[in-house]
Amino acid sequence: MDIKLYPYGLAECGKLMQIDAEPIKACASGSKGSELLRYYGEETNKAWVFAVPYITVNGVQVSQKNFQRDVCEALPKE
Repeated sequence: MDIKLYPYGLAECGKLMQIDAEPIKACASGSKGSELLRYYGEETNKAWVFAVPYITVNGVQVSQKNFQRDVCEALPKE
């Protein structure tokens, strides 16, 4: 699966994870998504960041190289 470009991989990822991706898409493209983007942009400016994107999962920095694996491992198991 290649989910490198949002939103193209969103439906495929949602299907793989057995979740409805539409609420994520609606949030990302709506005012809440813009608000979150602004908020986390401000948080990024406050932090000592060596590179962008500076990605954390559950408060732990993860590499962009292993991003998909790290996010999938952090998702709750049913």
